[in-house]
Amino acid sequence: DVRNKVNRPIFQSTVKTGKHTDPVWQICWQEEDLAKNLNFFSVATDGRVTLWTMSKNELQHTDVMELKLIGMHKDGVPDAE
Repeated sequence: DVRNKVNRPIFQSTVKTGKHTDPVWQICWQEEDLAKNLNFFSVATDGRVTLWTMSKNELQHTDVMELKLIGMHKDGVPDAE
């Protein structure tokens, strides 16, 4: 809240509450949902795409997908997993 004189976050996530374990590359805000909660997506180098929902008293997360890097051989064929 930029109007607040105290310079501290309203919500803060931890590893236990879904915090990304690597740097976040991008955030995209979504329009308010029917309950008037604020929602945003985050993408990080830990491979997670996460939907965050900010309600009056908590920050919730839902992992939407996990991205994986697939290596390529010299001939252009992907590595087997």
